[in-house]
Amino acid sequence: MSGGLGFYSLFLSFLCIFGSLNLLATTCQQAVDRAYVKGEILRETQQTRPNAERIIELLSRDPQLEEAYSGINSSKLEKAVTLGEHHIEVMNSILRLEKFFPEAGLDNQSRRDVFLVGASLHDIGKTAAIRDGRHFDQYDYTKPILERKMKELGFSAYEVLIAKTLVGDSMMGQFLRRDPQISIEEAEAAIRKSARKLGLTVQEYFSLKSLFYIADAGSYADLRRQVPFYWRGTRLEIGRGRYWRLAERLGVQP
Repeated sequence: MSGGLGFYSLFLSFLCIFGSLNLLATTCQQAVDRAYVKGEILRETQQTRPNAERIIELLSRDPQLEEAYSGINSSKLEKAVTLGEHHIEVMNSILRLEKFFPEAGLDNQSRRDVFLVGASLHDIGKTAAIRDGRHFDQYDYTKPILERKMKELGFSAYEVLIAKTLVGDSMMGQFLRRDPQISIEEAEAAIRKSARKLGLTVQEYFSLKSLFYIADAGSYADLRRQVPFYWRGTRLEIGRGRYWRLAERLGVQP
């Protein structure tokens, strides 16, 4: 009996060791995969003309992000697109607005990395929010995913804060819509507060937020009808009106 118990104990020990080695191998492979994705994404953002489709493809290696990007974005678009396709469109719109990069501090490569990766994750919680019947709470779903993924990619807490602030700040949309939900005084105060929080100049934050808003909101037909967008060549820009008056109050270049 004792011999049988000894063999059984030895067998269990072998299984534990084998399981531990298998878990270690899986963990190591996951670490290698994350390092590869991180390197490839940052290599892409540092190109003169980053490939948005490649960035979304790399991020989709994360199962949670793959599921999110495959969801349908919105019935408000002129044609049904996946959330991944929407993110690609927004990123490409941002890149077409590169003439505004210096005012937003995006001639600084590290800030450009933060901005582009943040844009690639800006609606990442929408699929889950729609699934749960909480479409209007989508930022509550987006925030933890964006934070987790950007930390995985090696961004600092401060850089993640920049991305979260830009994505979560709905001030521009509330102010520029046909029936504004906030006053020009409230919009001015919100921009100044966010700029102070991030340690940016008012011009830098205003330009960053404008770039993101034009690229994101400009992809929705109903918002283009509410906000004075216009096309300058292949670039969508915000026309004169409340936007320009806000810039004047802030003392910045629109």
